[in-house]
Amino acid sequence: LGQKVLSGGSPGRGPGFGGGQTPLYQRVPKRSFNSKFATLMKTVSLDKLQLFYGIKLLGNGSQHLTAKMDIEVSQVSESAFKAVEAAGGSITSVYHNRLALRALRKRRSQAALTKASNSE
Repeated sequence: LGQKVLSGGSPGRGPGFGGGQTPLYQRVPKRSFNSKFATLMKTVSLDKLQLFYGIKLLGNGSQHLTAKMDIEVSQVSESAFKAVEAAGGSITSVYHNRLALRALRKRRSQAALTKASNSE
C-alpha cells in the first residue's frame, strides 16, 4: 500500500496508460507536420493596427516604406514623418489625455468614458 501512495502509482502506469488498451495518443492519427523550413512571421491585421493607441511612430526601416498610408498616432519622430510623407501618405498627431487613452486601450464604452470624464 505505501509504495503505491508515495511514488505516484504502480510501476508501468504512466501518463497515457489506458488500462491495457492502446493509448489514445497512438489511436489518433497525426494531423499535420511542423516544417523546419517554415518562415515564422508575426501577424498584425489592419483592424488591430488601428487599435494601437498611445504609441510613438519611429522611422526605423523607413527606406523600405513604399505604400501610401494615412496614419493617426500620438507621437511621431521626424524621420518617420518624412518617410510617410515621401511615400505619399499623411500623418495626423492626436492627443489623448490619460483617461481617454486608458479608455481606448481598455476598449470601454463611450458612455463609460463620458461618465468617467464628468466625474472629475
